[in-house]
Amino acid sequence: MLRVVRAESDVLKEEKMKEMEKHMKELHMELVKLGRRLSELGEEVERTRVAALKVAEQKREATRQLCVSLDYYKDGRRGFGSFWGFEAHNVVPDIVTWQRIGNGFPLGAVVTTPEIAGVLTRRCYFNAFCGKAVSTTAGLAVLNVIEKEKLQENASMVGSYLKGKLNHLK
Repeated sequence: MLRVVRAESDVLKEEKMKEMEKHMKELHMELVKLGRRLSELGEEVERTRVAALKVAEQKREATRQLCVSLDYYKDGRRGFGSFWGFEAHNVVPDIVTWQRIGNGFPLGAVVTTPEIAGVLTRRCYFNAFCGKAVSTTAGLAVLNVIEKEKLQENASMVGSYLKGKLNHLK
């Protein structure tokens, strides 16, 4: 009677192959799940893109109807003696964008009317740079220095003095 005896290494190879097949099936299932999730994410991105386009168009239309917007590329309060340069001209804008307000810290702001700001509470609004603790702390520190050191009053006095001297040269 002949008996076939498998070598131990053949048995180990077969076990390893079965184990690898099991892992391959598991990986395949994970890839299928990942593929489904990526597809769902793609659909979410597309829905978001379409919604953003609709909101952008609505925003453009609303802005065209009635909106005064001022853009202070450089610090809006510098050298005017009042908090906003437009105050000297009796203009009240609906929206003011304000950049470079962190005294070296990269900071900007949008200031608007309560009516326009109220729209943001009724709709989904997201901004990657919005409301960060470090940024708001830096902005508050700058405002505190302006107030404490009376920089606006100083700008007003120096501006009046300079204007008087320039008028004297006429």
